[in-house]
Amino acid sequence: MRILSWCLVVSALSACPGGGTGGTGGGTAGGLGVTGGGFSSSGGGVVSGGGGATQGGGTAGSSGGSGTGGGASQQGGALTITSFVFSPKVVAGPDGVFHHVHRTQSPDTIVYGRCSANCATTQGWSFVTLDSANGSLSASRLAVGADNRVHVVYSASGPTRNLYATCASNCTAAASWTKVELPTDSSCAFEDQGTNLFIDAQGRLTFLNSDFNTSAICVNTCAQSCTTPSNWSTGTILDIRVSGRRIDHALALGGSTLHLLYDDLTAGLRYGSCSSNCTQPGSWTMSAPLFWHVDRPVAIASTAGGRLLIAYNQGVTDASAPMDVKAFDRKLLAFTCAGNCSVRSSWNGVSLGSDDDGSSGIATISDTTGGLVVTTEASGTRLFLCQSGCENGASWQGGEVETAAGLLMALPDPYNVLGCTDQNGAEVRAAYAAWLPERPWAAVNQAGGLLISTMTGGLRRCPGLTTSAAFPGYGRLIYSPP
Repeated sequence: MRILSWCLVVSALSACPGGGTGGTGGGTAGGLGVTGGGFSSSGGGVVSGGGGATQGGGTAGSSGGSGTGGGASQQGGALTITSFVFSPKVVAGPDGVFHHVHRTQSPDTIVYGRCSANCATTQGWSFVTLDSANGSLSASRLAVGADNRVHVVYSASGPTRNLYATCASNCTAAASWTKVELPTDSSCAFEDQGTNLFIDAQGRLTFLNSDFNTSAICVNTCAQSCTTPSNWSTGTILDIRVSGRRIDHALALGGSTLHLLYDDLTAGLRYGSCSSNCTQPGSWTMSAPLFWHVDRPVAIASTAGGRLLIAYNQGVTDASAPMDVKAFDRKLLAFTCAGNCSVRSSWNGVSLGSDDDGSSGIATISDTTGGLVVTTEASGTRLFLCQSGCENGASWQGGEVETAAGLLMALPDPYNVLGCTDQNGAEVRAAYAAWLPERPWAAVNQAGGLLISTMTGGLRRCPGLTTSAAFPGYGRLIYSPP
């Protein structure tokens, strides 16, 4: 499947001179300049409930129903999932159907969604609750096999454990799902990086976990009959402990090979690969440090042929970093590699977008020649696309998918989400409140339709305070038809 040109729907773009291979920190020049626009000609991004020029918006129900709203078929648009949404994932099945999973809070649930057509309308989506709990549910992950069977993995507390649910057909009916509890090492049953579940051509399932402090990376895998808990195996492949730091990491599958990108908490980003027996650390080939990086999200995508695309915001490096590295602090960087990817010279990259792009989340998709990067940060959600020659900045185009202003029009007024009190304990209006997108995930189906899923977080500053506090937000589904 070749990535299609969403330049048709991302408007008002301009490309700058291309970047080079540069030093360890990234490309040396150029990149991409975005002048405005978005999916809608009004500059407000695709929104439902006001402001956007694109039709087909609405509000999607978080379980069981289709929500309210709607619009014309096969038009681009965005929907709101009207629950406090966390850990959203979206994938496309071999039959072109889009699948979505997320967790909610208050109450804690795991929700699965499906759309086969008209995915910019609420009528196109059906949702079902797979699990609910008095305790905490977290880390929802999703994969679809070559036989269109759906697989979901998530975590629960009290006690800490992993659960696996699967469905072969009629998956918007709760009774169609089989659910089992997996054998879990309680010291490695946490996940805060937004990694997903992967299934290879032989049907092997793999997902990552960590400990609460994200100082370890554990691989969990099952080759067949995965509703039999004893068919799952788990093992710790990394254990790096630096006080106050978490291992930023991402996982991809290409063919039968797993590809890992992670921050070693000392020297920066490293790359690892494994093709068999991947619960054992000795089965992994780990590179030397490749790129400077400090405490920002990372993403990796792979093709069956082994072509890799990684993207990350470099963060703010230590003062001792070389000047040509410091020049890319807070920058979004995208690198590609066609082979021998444990060697730095095999990677070529560019700088994209503006300062802090990707600081609250990054997703990547790769094919044999091109790549796609979706990022979130305070100003909104952006998409970057290259058809080929992704090592050159001039090959990339991009634009706003949804702005922070668009979110304010599409979602309930954040000032009405109570949380501030006066000295007498009475509720008062916040001095500042906003919605910010986080943790994007993207999928492309065989027809070339693009679906982007994000969670949103609220930010509130109460009167008399100088700092803001976060609170849960809603989910967004942004669709562009073929």
